[in-house]
Amino acid sequence: MIIIENGKREVPFVSFPPFLPVIYETLRTYDKKLFAFEEHFERLLRSASDLSMDLPFSSEDLLSILQDLAARFEKEAYFRIYVTAKGDFYIEVKRLEDKRVVADVGFSQFRRAPESVIPSQLKAVSRTDVMLARHTRGNFYDVLMLNAGGYLAEGSFSSVFLVKGGKLITPCLESGILDGITRRYTIALAKDVGIEVEERLVEPWEIFEAEEIFLTHTSQEIVPVRSVQGKVLECPGKITKLLQESFRGFVTKKI
Repeated sequence: MIIIENGKREVPFVSFPPFLPVIYETLRTYDKKLFAFEEHFERLLRSASDLSMDLPFSSEDLLSILQDLAARFEKEAYFRIYVTAKGDFYIEVKRLEDKRVVADVGFSQFRRAPESVIPSQLKAVSRTDVMLARHTRGNFYDVLMLNAGGYLAEGSFSSVFLVKGGKLITPCLESGILDGITRRYTIALAKDVGIEVEERLVEPWEIFEAEEIFLTHTSQEIVPVRSVQGKVLECPGKITKLLQESFRGFVTKKI
């Protein structure tokens, strides 16, 4: 792993005081090209706006820094960009391992904060609801969070999809979830291959009626779920496998 401070010098590690607001964004490469950079940058801008922060770089400056870092890796790279309220920024970059994983998940005891408490699109290191869920997930790959109204929201670092009756179902943005970029492309891919997609409020009990479940997030794309709270599922199911095998080819055409 390499950590770059303010786009210039390497540092051995980075630690943030608990009282210092810090926003972040993650992205990756495909064929050594940055994927969905503008969408990630727009989301970083939105997080900065929520905390009345200014970004200490332009999109062109950040793109140039990331491209230079990506060139240092023989294969794909994964980036995490941190920006502090003091105006400093740090970039963690590491080699992205090309491996398939499966997930055992459970339900978190902590709920996604409503929009009136924490903006749903804010990606901040100190976001309490997500931090608590993530750090209490135990041996689960991720834990599923409900929103304040009791509907299914998302994982602590992933979006969630269900397959029922050949349809792909995922919580809508009105559920208070992050507008995940991998989630967006998964929905677009599903529609492209003729799978019906429902974005709507999802009751938590629907998880236990699902024929297939998978998670999406930047580094691992589509992750089949093997079990939920001990209930074993087909893994990967037919639709999950189709989307998983098609995802990379679909998104690389967009770069």
